[in-house]
Amino acid sequence: MKTAVILAAIAFPLATAAPVAANEYSCLNAAASNGYVNADKFVWQVEQDCATAYKIAYPGGIDTQEQAKAASDAADQYLRSLGYDAETVEQMDIAGHGV
Repeated sequence: MKTAVILAAIAFPLATAAPVAANEYSCLNAAASNGYVNADKFVWQVEQDCATAYKIAYPGGIDTQEQAKAASDAADQYLRSLGYDAETVEQMDIAGHGV
């Protein structure tokens, strides 16, 4: 019985964290496939950019579609301000459209 409780305690945080990690991986993959992981920008830096963009897009307390769109647009603008081109930002899919 203790084993089942321990496994459940471990599995729950992993299961709830998986979608964000998968989304951030997709963001990283889009940036890498468009040449943004190179001698000037390392994987960890792109991961950090993606994680920050998701925090901007999903801050919590969003109640309307207008607020959600504004947050998503702000995240896209953040990525553009870091030098990512518009096509790459769209492929990074911060809004979760499944591009």
